[in-house]
Amino acid sequence: MSVRLAEFEYVRRLVRERIGIALGDDHAYLVESRLAPMARDQGCGSVAEFIGLLMAGRRDELQVQVAEALATHETSFFRDPALFDALGADVLPELLARRGEATLWSAACSTGQEPLSLSMLAAMRFPELAKDRVRIIASDVSHETLARAKRARFGQLEMNRGLPASQLVRWFVRQGTEWQARPEILERIEWRLFNLIGSFEQAPHVDVVLLRNVLIYFEEATRRRILKAMHRCLAADGWLFLGAAEMPGGADGLFRLERRGNVSAWRPI
Repeated sequence: MSVRLAEFEYVRRLVRERIGIALGDDHAYLVESRLAPMARDQGCGSVAEFIGLLMAGRRDELQVQVAEALATHETSFFRDPALFDALGADVLPELLARRGEATLWSAACSTGQEPLSLSMLAAMRFPELAKDRVRIIASDVSHETLARAKRARFGQLEMNRGLPASQLVRWFVRQGTEWQARPEILERIEWRLFNLIGSFEQAPHVDVVLLRNVLIYFEEATRRRILKAMHRCLAADGWLFLGAAEMPGGADGLFRLERRGNVSAWRPI
């Protein structure tokens, strides 16, 4: 491994300051593999040389790219089917019955499969409903990842992850070796660049937040700040969905647990 301790610690600090993610002691391999392409693009002979370039002088644009490269972007269509069952059968019908509309926030949307799944769900469950009655806000911290999500083009392997063939041909069009999402499922999605550790002054006010398998990458104090901010963003009768193994620890008195089917939901108190 060519990255030395001082260089690794510099990258850890940079990533924590920029996007709040805490890299573990065993993540030197991740730094090496994720930054290797950037090192080559900069004409550096190694990742260590590239990090040395960053350490030698402040280069904001490169620092942002480094932090974004080390964010995890694992996702798939209809990830955790039980969640989408609960949204379609219980959560959305309740919200629509109460006020005729609902806004959902995919707060770490990665390459876009989650918000696209939400849009497909809304179109399938409420085909008679105008598109603006179920709004989806999709945000991510990475410029590059968000740009890819907005393009909504996926290779066959990505399409095979969670998307039934019947939905594939219904909502996507084949273009060469890729599949392009149809306009009718893109129209209800608003894409935003958003840093969860930054200011929430411009954060949306929503009915449902999906923040799944994200908090595990932050330190406890950061998790607490994010959860408190999410509590302010949620409607009083709103819903927060975390990853299956996540709990809103450190935000005592803000959320109560409610089970819907096989899914745990957190409701504002």
